Amino acid sequence: MHRERYLLENGVAMAKKTGNRAAGILLVSVLLCLASGSRAFSLQVGEPFPEFTMTNTLAPDEIAALKAKAGKEIALKDIGYKITLIEFLNVYCHTCRGQVPIFNDLYAAIKKDPVLSKSVCMLGIAVGNSLEEVNEFRKIYGAVYPILPDTQKAVFNMTGNIHGTPQTYILSGDKERFIIDYHAGAVSTPEPYLRTLQAALRGAITGTEPGNKVPPYSFSCKDTRYSAKDFIGKKVLLYFPARKKYDLPNDTRSPQAQIEILSRAAVDFPDVQFIIFPSPEFSTAVRDTMKYSNVYFPETADSQLYRVFAATEEPSIYYVNQYGRISFAGPSITLLNAQEIVKGKVYTTAPPLSSAEIIKLIEKEITGLGEPIVSTEQVTLENGVDLYVTMLAPRTRGAYLFSRVESRMSVCDVCHDSHFIYIFDQEGIVRGFLPIAITKYGNVPWTPADIQKMKRGLVGKSIFSPFTFNPKVDAVSAATMSSSLIFEALRQAKTNFADLKNYQFRKEHWEAICFHSMCIIKDAMEQMKEAGINPIIQGTAINFEGMKKYLPQGAIPICPLAGNYLPLGDTILCSAHGINMKGCKK
Repeated sequence: MHRERYLLENGVAMAKKTGNRAAGILLVSVLLCLASGSRAFSLQVGEPFPEFTMTNTLAPDEIAALKAKAGKEIALKDIGYKITLIEFLNVYCHTCRGQVPIFNDLYAAIKKDPVLSKSVCMLGIAVGNSLEEVNEFRKIYGAVYPILPDTQKAVFNMTGNIHGTPQTYILSGDKERFIIDYHAGAVSTPEPYLRTLQAALRGAITGTEPGNKVPPYSFSCKDTRYSAKDFIGKKVLLYFPARKKYDLPNDTRSPQAQIEILSRAAVDFPDVQFIIFPSPEFSTAVRDTMKYSNVYFPETADSQLYRVFAATEEPSIYYVNQYGRISFAGPSITLLNAQEIVKGKVYTTAPPLSSAEIIKLIEKEITGLGEPIVSTEQVTLENGVDLYVTMLAPRTRGAYLFSRVESRMSVCDVCHDSHFIYIFDQEGIVRGFLPIAITKYGNVPWTPADIQKMKRGLVGKSIFSPFTFNPKVDAVSAATMSSSLIFEALRQAKTNFADLKNYQFRKEHWEAICFHSMCIIKDAMEQMKEAGINPIIQGTAINFEGMKKYLPQGAIPICPLAGNYLPLGDTILCSAHGINMKGCKK
């Protein structure tokens, strides 16, 4: 299942505007029967969630688990955790029943995590159900978190939502709680929720993402041993140079180009401590000019440090503010964005458009392709990648186009960040390219001719093709750097969408994998028959346990769409793909 998310990165900001200093966070997962994960709600992200009070039917240990007050009633304001996940469900909803194991796993993951366990609790609210129905539901389906009955749908009606579920609201605040995240639809794993919870609490978590506490680090420089403790209360920039080559001259990700920028930044920002780890590409001349008191050149960096801060051959730069929090993490910096980074604000690249404005651009482009549109929705895949999905008319056609919005940080010292959209179909073929904000030399916007040149290089290619960048052929004139970033984004698409199975994406690809699995099973069944072993159990199921010794590496083949394999006479039926009519190659 896909996930629809509307995440307000700084949920505390809205609370501060109304004088609410504390930032308690509430996650409300509304689970009724929803046939699809469509966007259908009245309360919007950024709005306050209505205060509610309910009859308290919870056991004493369940009340304690919420850090709430014992009594006849329980109110939203009584919940004492920074984050509370409230699952609104209906006990007769098949989707809700299927979500119980996922929420149980999420509950266990929260309890196990040293940070989340101190800040997160879970509560269920059963919409339209009685206490007896709730107790029976918990007994049959094994929900381990507390559930309150919302018999008259009073709380659910406060959302203004007249549709079904699953639905999720994440609220932030203390006296008044503001919506910072919304989700409609079921999820297949607890990971999307965990990512959201961790993002909301990222300041309490040690890691290398913006907002995290910086992990411990140490190094030797000029016979002196330093550690993170020596830089407490100071602003620090950690630079781990690239261990790979970059073809384009002046690419700020290359060690030589980056250290030249850092040499100037060290002068402009004397209150920042620059810790620059070694690279064979650093010139002696540049290093000799950087003999400043705020610059450190460690002689070596141990492997553990690189595993934490620079696990790949790509370069890594981290800016740590005076509070020990990472406010910037990226492959390089430029003098243009250094000013914002050193202010200590979390620096992110994002298009200068709202989601609604982006959808309008996408639909205009798709209409220009001659495709009729039903609707477009923003979704977040299980791997965290955001995507816009457009359903084409008529609905019965089952056709979709997919749009990925890319924001790429500039790798040119005098360039702006690049924002653009590429559109691809269910076979992974690029159908369109749409710039949002891309400039060339002198920060001049691309012309229509520039856009058409890039389209000619992209449209018609599969996102699973190499997308090797040849600057002499593929680059827009005076825009080599931004052109290369576009090709980088298309190369990343292969990873981003390799496992996308919804919306009939790469239907034939997944079918071919399934049919290959069926051929392996069929071959093993024939071997079992020759050995006098019945491959069928009670005439209705395949004897996979007895089949293992006849399968390659003893691994039972599976359908990529989670279909079940069943015996059907002398052949095999997949519940997702049917019968393999294409035959098996020997």
